[in-house]
Amino acid sequence: MFTDTTVLVVGSGPTGLLLAAELLRRKVKYCVIDAHAAPLHWDRATVVHPRSLELLESLGLLGPLLTAGVKQRCARIYSQGGELGVIDLSTCGSRHEFNIGV
Repeated sequence: MFTDTTVLVVGSGPTGLLLAAELLRRKVKYCVIDAHAAPLHWDRATVVHPRSLELLESLGLLGPLLTAGVKQRCARIYSQGGELGVIDLSTCGSRHEFNIGV
């Protein structure tokens, strides 16, 4: 087993930053790189999906997110002003039958 391994995390989006936080928590050296030189000035993601909620729960991070966020139990998909369909998250198969809007 390599104890002095440094992990290269490519991308500073939600997945990359969560990975970096977990590596830090586990005292693993890491370096985050991203195509952008500075943070973006707009949201790249505004909802957390049920499977991601399960993963955050397994890391002990779900409570504050549930407190701060808004549960979204369905999603309506639009294109060119017309509704294409509705996604009912109660059928997603997760015990978290909602997205969390943050």
